[in-house]
Amino acid sequence: MKSPEKSLPSNLEIPYLRGAFGLGEATPGLMVFDSAIYSVEKIWDRPFRSSHYSIILVQHGQMQIKVNLQLHSLSQGDLLIVPPSAIREMSWQENSVHFLSLLFAPDFILTSGHYTKSVAQLPLFGDDQQALIVLKTEDRIIIGQMIDLIHQLLIRFKGAQKGEEEILRPTFQATISQIGFCYQEQQMLNPPTKSIVQQFFDLLVKHYKQQREVSFYARSLNIHEKYLSQVLKENTGHTARSYIIQMVILEAKVLLDYPGTTIGNIADELNFQNQFHFSRFFKKYTHLTPSEYRNGHDSF
Repeated sequence: MKSPEKSLPSNLEIPYLRGAFGLGEATPGLMVFDSAIYSVEKIWDRPFRSSHYSIILVQHGQMQIKVNLQLHSLSQGDLLIVPPSAIREMSWQENSVHFLSLLFAPDFILTSGHYTKSVAQLPLFGDDQQALIVLKTEDRIIIGQMIDLIHQLLIRFKGAQKGEEEILRPTFQATISQIGFCYQEQQMLNPPTKSIVQQFFDLLVKHYKQQREVSFYARSLNIHEKYLSQVLKENTGHTARSYIIQMVILEAKVLLDYPGTTIGNIADELNFQNQFHFSRFFKKYTHLTPSEYRNGHDSF
C-alpha cells in the first residue's frame, strides 16, 4: 500500500469515508467498501480505530488483518466481523484480492422495529470479540450479492432520502440475519472452546493500560508465567511480554494520530509516570520519538 494521505483522519468513521468516496451524506451510519472499485490509496495504512462494525468478506485472493494484535489471514469465503473501537491494521496487495466490507454504526442496527432489535441480539454482536466465519461457497455467493445490493442502493440513494428507509433497512437486516445464521451453524458444528491464547488476548484488551506485568495475566488464567509465555510463543511466535508491549505501543500510535491529543495526555492515558517515561518507552520499541511518529516517519 502507498503512504496514507495527510488529510486522512486517524478515526476513519463512516461519514468521512462516504464523503471521501463520493457517496454523499445520506445514511451516515452505513457504507460498503468494495476493493474492486475504491482505491487503496484512500485507506489509512497505520493502525486505526473506528466506532463502527466492519464485516469483511473475501471474494477471492488473500489479505491479512490484525484486530487488537490478533492476526487473521483471510482467503476466499472467510468473513471477519470486527467490533467497534478495535484497533485495526489492514494489509493487502492491490489487484491480488477482492473483498467487500460492510460498515455500520452500532445504533444503525437498532433504529427501527422489533425485528431489527432481535437481529442485534445475535451472539456475534453480543460482545467486543471479533468473529471469523468460514462460509460455504453458496453462502459466500449469497452474502456477497446481498452486500453488493446494499452498495448499489446506497449509490442510488446518494443525497436523497425518499424511499431509502423502505428498501435499505430491510435489505441490511436480511443481510445481518443471513450472516447470523451462518455463524450459528458454524457454532453448532464446531462448539467454541477458548484457548489459553484467546483468553490471554481477551484479558490483554481489557487491562493493557493498567497492567504491564506478565504475572497479572498468568495469575488471572491460573497458570505459571513461564507456561503462559511458552504457549503463546509456540502458537503465535511471540511471548506474553512482547504482546503487552506491542499493545501499549499500538494504542500509543493510534492516540498519536489524533492531533488534538498531547503527548502528556497520552502518557497519562497509558498510565506512565510522566511524559519522559512514555517517550523513552516508545522510542525503545519503535526507534522513533512520539513526535517523529506523529509527523509521519516510518518506524522500524
